[in-house]
Formats: sequence, structure tokens, C-alpha cells
Amino acid sequence: MTELLKNLSFKTLFDVSADAMLLVDDTGHIVLSNLAAQELLEYPEADICGLNVASLIPSRYRNHHEHLVSAYLHKPEQRSMGSGKVLFALRRDGKEIAVGIALSPIHTEDKLLILVTLYATDRRHQAEEALRASEERLRLP
Repeated sequence: MTELLKNLSFKTLFDVSADAMLLVDDTGHIVLSNLAAQELLEYPEADICGLNVASLIPSRYRNHHEHLVSAYLHKPEQRSMGSGKVLFALRRDGKEIAVGIALSPIHTEDKLLILVTLYATDRRHQAEEALRASEERLRLP
């Protein structure tokens, strides 16, 4: 088992994750995306890699985002964004989707990379509502 674990790579785990993930460099450009992120944001891999992550943020939030990026790069740490606020990302077609976002810094020998994990909160909300409705139907005589 130990030998098997030694052979698992970051890329393998990144690619098989059900969570949407982007690997972003310290200039804000996406260097890697997994299939879940490509499906959530509706971008093919060839088009999302190289994009500045700011292009995935609705324009009304971009100025504020630039400030937050600067502060984060000064003191990168693992954290969730938004503190209970609804955040939005832009799909390729320009439609906004509600998301939760978590950031995790990855320090390499010569560069800082940020693992950005996206959670579609609309889907979670819809699933929670469906569960509540189902539970209510079970309680009715």
C-alpha cells in the first residue's frame, strides 16, 4: 500500500476530484483546471488555462477582487472566501453562478500557486430544498 501511495501524483488526485478546482499562479492566471471546474464553468481545458482568474468574476466585483488578491498574496493561507456571503463566478456564456470558494496556497521551490476550490452553492441549495420537500411529504398522512 505504501508503494501505491508513493506513486499517486498531485495531478492524478487533482484530476479525479469531484470538486471543481483551479490552480492559479501568483499573477492570477489559471495554469491547470480539472474536469469538474471545466464542467461547472463550461470551459474546455484549452480555453480556461491561461485565463486570468479575474475574467471569471462579474465585473461589478473585479475592483474589490484586485484588492483582496493583493492582500492574499502578502499573507497566503488556507481559507474560505466570503465569510457567509454569496459569491458569484461567470460561466463561459456569461451567466453568473453562486459559488463557495476555498483557497489553499501551494509553495513550490520558485513560485507560489493557489489551489482554488469552487462549490456550486445553487446546486447545494437545490438539493437541500429537495430533501426538505421529500421529508415533508413523508411526514404528511
